[in-house]
Amino acid sequence: MTIREMIEADIERAVAINQANLADVDSVGEDELAAILGSSRMALAAEGPEKALAGFAVVVDRSCRLLTTRAAWALANPVTDLHLERVTFDMQYSGLGLGPALFGELDERLLALAAASNADRLTLTSLVRRDPPNEHAIHFHEAKGFAVVDQRAFGETVLDLTAKSYPS
Repeated sequence: MTIREMIEADIERAVAINQANLADVDSVGEDELAAILGSSRMALAAEGPEKALAGFAVVVDRSCRLLTTRAAWALANPVTDLHLERVTFDMQYSGLGLGPALFGELDERLLALAAASNADRLTLTSLVRRDPPNEHAIHFHEAKGFAVVDQRAFGETVLDLTAKSYPS
């Protein structure tokens, strides 16, 4: 298992993974994901066995050229400095520790980014499906130190806006 920078060559597979997880992320096409990736602050790829793309995470700020409705709502919250625009995995690789590995690398990079900034802290937000509940994501985010700061319904889905601060 490897965590690395996400690259343009990952986009086709990333879109397929994304589209298999539409209960938790917005639909995205290749051109849209390329635009988000191109203006992201950070994009990480998780490789499973045989170097296959098994998951990815994209962090954006307000300067992102293409914001989904959900991301725009999250970034409008004053607590948000950066937003985890999407994080999703191919479920055939479930149980291999890719989530903890990806979030561990994300934490390291965000701590370094916070230390290099002039701010007292850097706050990352992430959306978690509350209703119908994504129990795994709820517990995972809580264990990683995220706390609910807001909530909103998008159609029949209720999402929690969760936040985690990184000290500088």
